[in-house]
Amino acid sequence: MTDLFSKEMRLNAAALLLGASVASLYMGRAVIGIFLGLALILTLVSVNHREVVHALRPYLDKRLMGGVGIVALALAVNIPFSLRIGLSAEAWARTFVVAGLIFYILFCLRHHLQIAICSLVTSIFIVMLAALFLSKGLPKALVNGFVLIIPACLYLIATRHGYIWKILGIANIGLCVTHIMLMSSKVSLLGLLLVALSGVLILFVDRQNRLRRLFLFIAVVAIGVGIAVVWLPEQTVFSSRENSETALIPVWMVDLHRQLIWKFSFDLFQYSPWVGLGLNASNYHPMAEMSLLDYMAQKGTPLVNFLDVQALPSHPHNWIVEIILDGGIIGAIPFVMMVCWVFIKSLRVYLTTSSFAMLGGIAVNAVYWGTGLFNFSYWSMWWQVSYFVTSGLFLMLFIVERERMRADQ
Repeated sequence: MTDLFSKEMRLNAAALLLGASVASLYMGRAVIGIFLGLALILTLVSVNHREVVHALRPYLDKRLMGGVGIVALALAVNIPFSLRIGLSAEAWARTFVVAGLIFYILFCLRHHLQIAICSLVTSIFIVMLAALFLSKGLPKALVNGFVLIIPACLYLIATRHGYIWKILGIANIGLCVTHIMLMSSKVSLLGLLLVALSGVLILFVDRQNRLRRLFLFIAVVAIGVGIAVVWLPEQTVFSSRENSETALIPVWMVDLHRQLIWKFSFDLFQYSPWVGLGLNASNYHPMAEMSLLDYMAQKGTPLVNFLDVQALPSHPHNWIVEIILDGGIIGAIPFVMMVCWVFIKSLRVYLTTSSFAMLGGIAVNAVYWGTGLFNFSYWSMWWQVSYFVTSGLFLMLFIVERERMRADQ
């Protein structure tokens, strides 16, 4: 059809918008909602939803859906006891609704995924290049979110025919590394980059050549150890060095500020161990406003040359600590078990299928959950959306692979 408003054109536009939604964060956190909203509208008015649901049913793993339901129910238990009931209800509902909508949109667009993934990689390349030439740099949050697309770049390099996409994928990785080094990245950003790169190196390895695979693995480990020994200690801040005796983890690995936030969070957790303080609401506890200087002084370990900062800022800078503090034991145990189960399930599927798409999804999850141990709030919408879009893309690419294999049989 030549009609600009044809079904195919609308779905292509939706895929384009969805892919560019992660990069749109550069223009503001509200813009990502606009991109997703437009993609949703274009998709909803363009597909036969009865046919989509019928096609989707075979892929709805009962154990996965049951696990998601248990996690949702366990986290919901917390809401009536939250320090901010409205805020917790919004965080709970938004997480599951946004995840469901994004995965549904991606399934509707499963025959347009190449447009989405090319849009994702191209839009982020433009943003990173523009930020570099404008000498403004990228905020740490954006760099962290953009590292999630490294597996997508490697997927393009490995699977797309045509040098332009291979060059673009390589350029994106180079730009991402450049921005990380320019901002003197800390452990978390550099660590997640290494996780992403090491996780997808196998894409370029002959699966029959175990010696070559072992060599590459040793090389990646050696590079990581070299960075840890040489570069990371140079990034240690003065206040961490001055108070290193109070740290449980070497301060060159994890700065003292983060460690003290985690320590305070576990103390705060004891006030409501079973149901937590509230999803996305633990920082509203009266004790959260205490300064770390006062907190450590009460512990009998005064800090020297340390900033007078809040004991618990907006979040604990660790998703496990955050889920435990916010959702309590009831919410945290099924949540963590679900994350582990998804990893194990994905690894098993990859080992039986050798799917590039599944390996890319594993890499995205490794980056997201790995960096979440040091950065950002799990409840942050932009961070969740970046994860849902990138991981969902690889899941749908895997589904398309399975559909093609069945069609060829």
